[in-house]
Amino acid sequence: MSLLSFAGVSAQLGARAVLREISFALEAGELVALIGPNGAGKTTLLRLAMGALAAEAGAVRLGKDDPLKLTANERAKRLAYLPQMRPLAWPLIVRDIVALGRFAYGGPLGTLNAKDKAAVDRALAASDLTAFADRRSDYLSGGELARVHLARALAAEAPLLLADEPVAALDPRHAHAAMAVLRAYCQKGGGALVTLHDISVAARYADRIILLAEGKMLADGPPDLVLTPDLLAKAYGVRAKIIAGPDGLSVDIAGPA
Repeated sequence: MSLLSFAGVSAQLGARAVLREISFALEAGELVALIGPNGAGKTTLLRLAMGALAAEAGAVRLGKDDPLKLTANERAKRLAYLPQMRPLAWPLIVRDIVALGRFAYGGPLGTLNAKDKAAVDRALAASDLTAFADRRSDYLSGGELARVHLARALAAEAPLLLADEPVAALDPRHAHAAMAVLRAYCQKGGGALVTLHDISVAARYADRIILLAEGKMLADGPPDLVLTPDLLAKAYGVRAKIIAGPDGLSVDIAGPA
């Protein structure tokens, strides 16, 4: 059974149609990148997947269940969500931020049981943060803090992870490090749906790419079939050159089409 599926899903925000007849399924072990220009509907699609928004038409399913009919705790055990904006109201210890990912299991900060502590330790290790576990968040760089929030999502150990621009504002090294963590999560059996603006990063790490434009799916498939000059011109209005290398595809944007 698919971890996540959309069947003919359309959505509106106010009077504006944001998504139109979206259909796809995401399986365990897959890292699926959701790309497209600003306003294409990427974040709205994530909100539908996590049950934060109701579809106007069609069906969204987490496994066999409608996410809107699950309790908050049930959803949190089925999926982890990494939003694009991740404000902290006040500085916290890194370990305590990561432990927030265990809230669905009922353990308040400072009193986690052995299973929760082990999950937090695994998430810290996966994100290369073990040495930072007792550091305050206000002593971290932007890249380090981004890894902390990624570790928080991993600590839930949910089968599905939704991430909205997890590499936004990161330098190339930290962007690749974050995507490598997500890649490893999927290789261990998880599934991830990740929105990305960096097309070359999507090409390097995704098993599949879903290309959205004006709320419609233009393509869904492996990077070499989706990342073509014609499709990128149609979606983004740019001239692009696709380059095959030892580490996969890269995309050179030459300018407006």
